[in-house]
Amino acid sequence: MKTAVFSFIAPAFFLFLPSVFALSDVQTTSSGNDVYISGEIEEIGKYVPGDLMLAGRSMEVRESVGQDLTAAGFVVKVFGDVGDDARIGGYDVVVAGNIGDSLIAAAQNVIVRSGSTIGGDAWIGAESIQLNGPVEGDVRLAGEVVEINDRIAGNAKISAKTLIFGQAGYIAGDLDLTAPNKVSEVNVGGEYTFNGSRDVYKYEQSSFERKVRWLWSPFSLVFFLTILAVGGLLIHFLRNYFIRYAELSKSSPFVSMGIGFLMFITFPIGALFLALTVLGIPLAGLAILVYFAALLVASIVDGLVVGSFLFPVSKKSSYWHIFGLFTLGSLIIYLLPLVPYIGNLAAFLIFLISLGTLGRCHRGLYLALKKGKKV
Repeated sequence: MKTAVFSFIAPAFFLFLPSVFALSDVQTTSSGNDVYISGEIEEIGKYVPGDLMLAGRSMEVRESVGQDLTAAGFVVKVFGDVGDDARIGGYDVVVAGNIGDSLIAAAQNVIVRSGSTIGGDAWIGAESIQLNGPVEGDVRLAGEVVEINDRIAGNAKISAKTLIFGQAGYIAGDLDLTAPNKVSEVNVGGEYTFNGSRDVYKYEQSSFERKVRWLWSPFSLVFFLTILAVGGLLIHFLRNYFIRYAELSKSSPFVSMGIGFLMFITFPIGALFLALTVLGIPLAGLAILVYFAALLVASIVDGLVVGSFLFPVSKKSSYWHIFGLFTLGSLIIYLLPLVPYIGNLAAFLIFLISLGTLGRCHRGLYLALKKGKKV
């Protein structure tokens, strides 16, 4: 649905992109020990004692992060140590510092450099994956080419067309491998299970590759950037409304999901019944217009639902803080189709939360507009 609607309006709204992203090169917001940065980021050269969240085109983290690192960009390079988890999405991802706990990365190319230690688990999906540093927990890797050049302390589940073991590559636990051909030159301390026939692998790999090609196609990228542009404009002009939206979606997501499901089902049914009478036809047409408008807005701003769960939003939050969370959440939803089985379901449930939250917020928006206030 979202794709069908935007195929018509994307070219027009794409013209707004320069104005939205040119409002400022870099915007920084702090909340206690946490730091949120968005824009054309070159280098982060200061120590962050709490969480660090980044959304931009290209970025390098040169100093340490005390707690979690969350980054979304085209190129992300992490040279400093991260005290807790690192969650990174982009095209090229390089990890050269130590990660205190787990590493979760989705990109075209992911490199964990020699000397970098992952203190927990590593979950990585990319076309090319290089693990040149040790991992103290379990690993789950999916890619075209996977290269292991250091020790993995736990178990490994790997899906790859090509698996390469370097001289120092070692898996202390079990290896569960899905590949076209069984790899014999592996160094495994536990059990080695090869469970992928060529036909099954080709089906899974081609399905994954189709999704990746679609996500990186020009139309899909324009579509995603259009969502950011339109969402950025909505948040800019209706900032207080979307602060309330973020607070409601986080405080009671299941209530919003239930209301969203009822709205999704009952609106077209109600419009159908109205259309059965002559006098009700205009009302039915209006109801359908309102219905599709609600679906469109909910599908645009649902990234803020995800972002508000990761980081807090309050009345003191700046526009760039809210937009950064919206960008991060939108990127996560954009990549969800790559997750087998549950990715599309999760995206639909997030959409229902967004739709239900809009339904809960509409009364406040109406009253604010009636009083002539900016929302």
